[in-house]
Amino acid sequence: MEEEEKPHLHMPELRSRAEIERELNSADPERIHYALIDASYHEDAAWMQERCLEGLNSPSPRVRYGALMAFQILTAVRGELDPVVVVPAVEILRHDPDPLVVESARDVLQDIKWVFFRQ
Repeated sequence: MEEEEKPHLHMPELRSRAEIERELNSADPERIHYALIDASYHEDAAWMQERCLEGLNSPSPRVRYGALMAFQILTAVRGELDPVVVVPAVEILRHDPDPLVVESARDVLQDIKWVFFRQ
């Protein structure tokens, strides 16, 4: 019997804006995924919101998932995003073909409602 693979815990890295942009402009969904998450802890919230909105439109579920995780950090950890802009974009992903993206979209929407609207 094979041992089940355990989830990988990612410790965010402090990266320069230039390094983040280089990663976001790469064609590698994994690099983009982690760049979004890492940057969400320290980059300007408005700049991050735009990068995450771009990520939600990626053909890669890994990038969409990373953008959603970054939105979760901007919401739950920092309390800094514009729910009027973000909620409609995330709502669309409640019907994504990838189940992990759907689950994460639901979680993000729930966090936004709690943090910004106390519902």
